[in-house]
Amino acid sequence: MADGRIEKRKNRIFAQNSGSQTGRCIRTARYLYSIYAPNSDGWSEGSSNYYGEDLLYDLKKDPYELNNLISDPNYQKIREEMARELVEEMVKAGEAIPVIKH
Repeated sequence: MADGRIEKRKNRIFAQNSGSQTGRCIRTARYLYSIYAPNSDGWSEGSSNYYGEDLLYDLKKDPYELNNLISDPNYQKIREEMARELVEEMVKAGEAIPVIKH
């Protein structure tokens, strides 16, 4: 939340996309993780209760976001942690806790 306070603030960015699709993403200093609502039109549906994983980038190893790691089994724990952090931000923004299909 952009309230001017920085103590105990987690270093992450949360974004909502409701244009061509309904999506959410979170970026930390190390990773970018994105989800989307399948069969959803972002123009008429601003949110969803069900999302699928879309993107995961290791920004330290891949700063140009060329290698999507979403299906890489070596990153399963990272995907799970990023999903938890993303849901935290979604709830803070007033959204219901969604189902995220891994």
